[in-house]
Amino acid sequence: MFPLRWFDAVVSRFGWTTRTVGRGRRRLTLRKWVRWPNVARSLGVLQLEDRTVPATITFANPLGGDWNTGANWVGGVTPSATDDAVIPDLPGTPSVTFSGDTSVNSVVSAERISAVGWSWTIAAASSLNAGLALSAGSHVIVTGGVLTLAGASSWADGDFYGAGSERQTGTMTLTAGNHSVHNTFLNEGTLAQTAGTLYLGDATSAFVNAAGGTHTLSGTAAEYAVSAANGGTYTNQGLLQRTAGASTLVLGGPVANQGTVSTLTGALDFRDSAAHAGTFATSAGATLLFSNGTATLAAGAAFTGAGAVTLSGGSFAVTGDVSANNLSLASVFSTAAVAAGKTLTLTGAGTWSDGTFAGAGTVRNTGTLTVTGTTARSLSATLANDSVVSVTGASTIDLGTTGRIQNAHILELSNGSGTPTLTGSAGFDQVVNSDTLLVSGAGATIVARLSNTGNLGSNSGTLVVSGAVAQISGGTLTGGTWTIGGTLTVTSGSDITTVGPAASVNLGGTFNRLSAVAVNQGRLFFNRSFTTAGPLTNSGTLAESAGSNGVLTVTGAYTQTAGLTQLFSPTDTLAASGGVFLSGGTLAGTGTVQANLSNTGGTVAPGFSPGILNVTGNYTQGAGGTLAI
Repeated sequence: MFPLRWFDAVVSRFGWTTRTVGRGRRRLTLRKWVRWPNVARSLGVLQLEDRTVPATITFANPLGGDWNTGANWVGGVTPSATDDAVIPDLPGTPSVTFSGDTSVNSVVSAERISAVGWSWTIAAASSLNAGLALSAGSHVIVTGGVLTLAGASSWADGDFYGAGSERQTGTMTLTAGNHSVHNTFLNEGTLAQTAGTLYLGDATSAFVNAAGGTHTLSGTAAEYAVSAANGGTYTNQGLLQRTAGASTLVLGGPVANQGTVSTLTGALDFRDSAAHAGTFATSAGATLLFSNGTATLAAGAAFTGAGAVTLSGGSFAVTGDVSANNLSLASVFSTAAVAAGKTLTLTGAGTWSDGTFAGAGTVRNTGTLTVTGTTARSLSATLANDSVVSVTGASTIDLGTTGRIQNAHILELSNGSGTPTLTGSAGFDQVVNSDTLLVSGAGATIVARLSNTGNLGSNSGTLVVSGAVAQISGGTLTGGTWTIGGTLTVTSGSDITTVGPAASVNLGGTFNRLSAVAVNQGRLFFNRSFTTAGPLTNSGTLAESAGSNGVLTVTGAYTQTAGLTQLFSPTDTLAASGGVFLSGGTLAGTGTVQANLSNTGGTVAPGFSPGILNVTGNYTQGAGGTLAI
């Protein structure tokens, strides 16, 4: 009601004076008889500020029915835009429908409301405790406060608008159609999307799947499940789950995961840039795709499960420590960039068929990473391998000027149909092996600086190293184990004249830099026949172990000052044109010494109990020598 105040006014006649305030049901008529003969006093009305108190209108039809029919309400009048509507708990399960556009200040309903094909404007905080049904042409406009949706709701089509927001705490089912949110929609219950698209089409559109909330996707058609554009956003803080269907469902726009995204079946495709700090769980047989945009992964982001995670055109920007199971880099347009001081840990079975690992951080492999394909892929970050990396076929990894491979377990260059290649142009060691670097098949090429403190093994084929080798320095092989069953060709640096104390060579094939060897201080095993270019001095461990007519031929004298020389087979031979001189260490085993043998300070120990060591020349022993039989 408008507040009223009486005041006096001068009138020019006698009789009744009438004043009317308001209109419709709120009209008030005031009358007063004027009695003064000359100067009469009449009744006036002064309008003050609006202090309207909304009326509460209660729905009265126990069978439910049309909101817009006055007879269904107490007093026979429908609620207006300034009224509060109450729909009590009616007998049975009736619903309230609309037959026209409707406005109300607020509503509290214990029964289901079906807004089919009309606009419904709500100005203040409201609660629909038995759910809401929306279909094509329906518009719910919340201009203020929060509209709380409890109970069971259905959303076949329609929109939510307004400066207010929606809070869904019950169960809402989305079926085929377009479901648009133009304000903020908070899901704290279960949102079951069986088909259709959730549209977030402008800057005011914000859908939040809250912690404790669940949004399930069970559509079978290949379609956009979520489409956020023009500033609209989707944020998952609870569980977003693909539960059924074999198709690819697309999440378009900035769909951010701070909770859990679970793909139980089919494929779920993140198609635009967004920030993530949650878990992506992908079940066996399912696929999680990032086909476009950049997924920024903060600390806490993790990819789990037995399914596949594929960068098929999209990229990762890793800003925290992140783990990824079964990650596949599969597009030339895809990049996984790791920030300085951060680590992207690869677990499970990963593949790298195209794209780039970049950044100043570390990509750490703890599973099996297979590099396939024929295109060149770029590594400008550090790849730290703690498990197995297999580079196959004609694959090329370009390390550029900043990339590095640090192998702490097994790095396999395996040829099937082409030559695997590691290439780089930095001034530091870019291929660093501290465990096993294995070459198999027809061969491989390393066009980068190499450091081997582990075991470099070439079972077959040819390994060509075009960059500098850190362990070849000034003619000395300073360290590492070099197991050559095929061919190792080092094109830079000098020939090896000394095998140092920390170095080990197992030669069953060809090592071009070893032909000039003259001093062994480490471990030198010949699993084939070998001829030196000149005399050979041993103070480490030297063995001829070919097992089938293997001959170590020394051009000149063979001198041992310490250590061990061993022949492993009756058909193995140590031949020295300048004689064999033993001043320390032990000469042992089974085979033939094809030379004069002078033992002045060492030990000659024939056989392996039993066994025979044949000396085809003269054997002389000095006072310091020992013959152990």
